[in-house]
Amino acid sequence: VGYVLPNLFVATAVDQWLDLLARQCKLTRKGATKAKGMIAFQRSAAKGPALVIPKDTWVQTEPINGTIYRVKVLADTTMPENDTMVM
Repeated sequence: VGYVLPNLFVATAVDQWLDLLARQCKLTRKGATKAKGMIAFQRSAAKGPALVIPKDTWVQTEPINGTIYRVKVLADTTMPENDTMVM
């Protein structure tokens, strides 16, 4: 019951169960893709020196429902002197 029942619904199905539900609608599951976006770096001080966030820096969340999400900075990013935020 604890394994089969959750897999009968699209919202909670996993692995081959999700594939079976998709096939009922003549659909196939899309493959995984990497997301790309922007992240804001902030500092609390109103004034401060220029800061460089180096390329390939990893930023991660605290666990959210047991999952840690990580993103990587793709280019050197500079927060100008006395600015409080950079994207």
